[in-house]
Amino acid sequence: CDIISDGTVLRTKKEGDIFTFYGRNVTKSLKKLLNEMKIPAEKRGALKVVANGNTILWLQGVGVSKQGRVDEHSNGAYLIDNEER
Repeated sequence: CDIISDGTVLRTKKEGDIFTFYGRNVTKSLKKLLNEMKIPAEKRGALKVVANGNTILWLQGVGVSKQGRVDEHSNGAYLIDNEER
């Protein structure tokens, strides 16, 4: 909950989005990540993200990013169902 600010939104992807993997410190553009995951182009536009600016905190089908993770300093958390409906 601590990282959720006025600029944090639930939306679909947009150009310039980045995702940093938790525990690996590898940052990739969302476009490159979806290509590597072999997500079909027709499904990419429907994927939901929780983002603050261009920084992805959570990506549908992948999970939480480094910036969205819960740690010992977190003050509460939100649970997002990661399944497609």
